[in-house]
Amino acid sequence: MKNTKDIIITLVHGTFAQKNKWAKNNSIFCESINKHTNRRIEFRTFKWSGDNKHVARIEEAKMFCKYIEELDLSKSVHYVIAHSHGGNLVNYAEKFCPEIEHKIKGKIFLATPHFKVEKRDLKKSEFLFDWMG
Repeated sequence: MKNTKDIIITLVHGTFAQKNKWAKNNSIFCESINKHTNRRIEFRTFKWSGDNKHVARIEEAKMFCKYIEELDLSKSVHYVIAHSHGGNLVNYAEKFCPEIEHKIKGKIFLATPHFKVEKRDLKKSEFLFDWMG
């Protein structure tokens, strides 16, 4: 995907939000960002199913990897703004395809749940359970 902009910002909508207005390149959100910079910005939207299923986000993360790999960033830097489970999709993509990390200069997550999911040793939290009675 060729570009002539200084900055590319990929917008990733959240769950059930395929038609969300903020994630369109002519939205008030994008216009507000453009008003506060003299840099040339190209907004792109990564559309995914928006299904509220873990397996859907995993599959879409693989598609996001492919999308990022195909970006031509020879003359620009790339940022991602993701909402809700769209943020988890981005995090999964970096986990599955660590080679894309160098193509993303920064990420902004808006109301993304489950930022980091991992097994924990609950013994480290015993004091909390003791305190709660």
